[in-house]
Amino acid sequence: VAAFGLLGYELDLTKLSNFDKKTIKEQVEFYKAHRKLFQFGEFYRLKSPFKYNQPLWMIVSADKKEAALGYYQILQKPNGGFEQINFVELDENIMYELKTRKQFVNIRAFGDLVNHISPVKLNADGIVHTVVSNNYMHEAEVEYVEAYGDELMYAGFRPNHQFMGTGYSEQTRLVGDYGSRIYMLKEKQE
Repeated sequence: VAAFGLLGYELDLTKLSNFDKKTIKEQVEFYKAHRKLFQFGEFYRLKSPFKYNQPLWMIVSADKKEAALGYYQILQKPNGGFEQINFVELDENIMYELKTRKQFVNIRAFGDLVNHISPVKLNADGIVHTVVSNNYMHEAEVEYVEAYGDELMYAGFRPNHQFMGTGYSEQTRLVGDYGSRIYMLKEKQE
C-alpha cells in the first residue's frame, strides 16, 4: 500500500525475523527501481476500499508505457469465483507485458498444511518449522501475460485463482486476509 503513497515502515527493526528483513530489502529495491512511476505517474482508484472487499489502485506513466496496479484484499472469501481486472488509461496500441511483482510468502501462513508438501511431518509451532519459516523465502506465484492495451482495458485480465486450502501450485495465488499484489505493466520491447 505504501508504495502508492509515501513508502515507509513503522516498526521496530530489532524485532524483525530474518524473513521480514529479507522481504523488506526486496520491497525497498523494487520501489527504488520504480520510484519515478510511483512518484510522478497518474493515480486512479479503480475500486474504492470503502465499497469493495478487493480495492484496486493504478498508476500510469505520462507516456503510458508503464503502469502499476495495486490489488488489495480485505478478507478472503471461501470458494471465490474467477476475478477480472479491467485496467484504465493504457495506450490501446501498445503491447504490454504484465507481470506480478516479486513477492514472498512466509510458509508459516500454511500452518499444518505445510505437511502436504514437506517430506517429513512438521509441527506448525515447532522449532524446525519456526527456523525454516524465518529463513526460507518461498516465492509467490508469478503471473505473466502479453496483451495490447485495448485488451487489458476492455476484455480485462483474469488473475490466477486464489488458494482456498487445497490445490496449491505455482498457478495459485496465496493472497489471504489483508493480502496484496502489485501487477506491473510495461511496453514490450521487440
